[in-house]
Amino acid sequence: MSAFIATNLDGYSDGNFTIAVNNISVGMTGNLDFPNPPHKMSDVNDVFSQYKSASKERSMMSPNDTKKRNELRKKLAKMLRVNGMYVISLFPDNEEKQLSSQYPPVKSKNDSGEPDAPSRLKAVNGSNSGEASLSFRGSSIAKGYNIRYRIKNSTEAWTYKPVSKSRGITIAGLKPGEVYEFWAQALGAKKDSDFGGPAELRII
Repeated sequence: MSAFIATNLDGYSDGNFTIAVNNISVGMTGNLDFPNPPHKMSDVNDVFSQYKSASKERSMMSPNDTKKRNELRKKLAKMLRVNGMYVISLFPDNEEKQLSSQYPPVKSKNDSGEPDAPSRLKAVNGSNSGEASLSFRGSSIAKGYNIRYRIKNSTEAWTYKPVSKSRGITIAGLKPGEVYEFWAQALGAKKDSDFGGPAELRII
């Protein structure tokens, strides 16, 4: 029996989240094909019952009600994780038993310890001759970044510069008139990302 997989339930509305968890609960109960369930379904159902009891019309919810419901929602989402993924539909070929596949998967937060490679790397000339200013989209779990650069199409060794941010990075000591290529790498707790890039720039 195959399964549809989504990597995150956090982006679902409260209504869709409730439907999804209910359908997962129904689909997983007594189903031996479920991959390595991290928690007993009886425990999941117990927390789910608490979550439903704590969920009311928003106009009727006090700040404490909202806090309790959100805490239970986070607990449920964590309990349903299986190797970083959630089983959303155990019956993809049976329309009557389609569980939650009508809700599109939401991109997960990367909690593997390996950040994604930086993207949207840009390089512009700095305020002084022989300088380049870099920026890129970093990773929320990066511990820092590595910049490597050299003259384009050259065989010289890469120059590396460790940085702690993804914007306002200044590289100095470059040769005016030469075209340089720049790459950026995110440093992770367990593993570093690939290098993202390149960005190319003729230095003035």
